Amino acid sequence: MFGENGIYGKSYHKMIDKNRIIIPLSTNVEAKEELCFIEEDELTFKICSLKELKKEIEQLKNIKVSSIEEKEKKEKEITKITFFINSYSIVDKERRIVIPKYFLEKYNIKKELIFQGAYNHIKVFSSDENYKKYMKKLKK
Repeated sequence: MFGENGIYGKSYHKMIDKNRIIIPLSTNVEAKEELCFIEEDELTFKICSLKELKKEIEQLKNIKVSSIEEKEKKEKEITKITFFINSYSIVDKERRIVIPKYFLEKYNIKKELIFQGAYNHIKVFSSDENYKKYMKKLKK
């Protein structure tokens, strides 16, 4: 179950044939699980479990609201979650997924990626430089 127990730490990963990457054991990912790719900003994108995102959406839907403003805020959160999902990949029996061509091009990914665990998803960086820039943004 991707993201159920929390994913932490930074690690380096090399892409293998056909733009595939092996998902770390720490994710507890299972074969046939659907993972989705979500744009975050110009420095990173994230890999999430579609199953976990659906749970998050259901939780948001079940929140009781008492005003139009709260309802609009809730609907905006749901839209934000679904709108930024760009692509999916199904995990194979060896825990590999295909990085979509769109992400390879947009983030200028060559052969090595940096994964940063972010509790229920993995943030993906194409270089140490982008990782450092992102860390600097977080400290502001």
